[in-house]
Amino acid sequence: MSHSGGIAGFTSHIIRFPAEDLAVVVLVNDVSNVTQSLAFQIAGLYLPKFAAARAAANGPTAVIEDKDPETTKFLRGVFEKMITGDVDQNLFAPDLQKNLFPNGIAQLKGLASTQGPIKSFELVRSNDAGGNKARSYRVAFEKGLRLVLSFTVDAQGKIAGAQLRPAD
Repeated sequence: MSHSGGIAGFTSHIIRFPAEDLAVVVLVNDVSNVTQSLAFQIAGLYLPKFAAARAAANGPTAVIEDKDPETTKFLRGVFEKMITGDVDQNLFAPDLQKNLFPNGIAQLKGLASTQGPIKSFELVRSNDAGGNKARSYRVAFEKGLRLVLSFTVDAQGKIAGAQLRPAD
């Protein structure tokens, strides 16, 4: 059982394992979504089976061959614009626009602004189905921040999904 929450300048995540008599609470004075990942990582230290199941669910993080470098070039360019706060919202599907603009982009810019340029942008997952392209990348910044970035591009070429989490 778990729950996340927050208000301006603060986020939290609690995860409970009643059968194992374990609860993890993470409180952060920031608006990033790092709290869930941190809670899961801490729980994994105490519950190795949970860590193994989470690793399996997150899938492979090894670099794979990029058979569609144009999509990767497009998505890297979009992400580079997102972290500067200068991205065209028309690249995104309407539902995602509502979630990202303006606050989500501002939060991302705040997270990345102190990390220097992107050092690497490596494809770790690729799936094409129903006209959609789903891609996940391992992104490393010059100052050490490592993330897993996932995008879904719909059949109309709009970004319909975007997710960012700390790399394990």
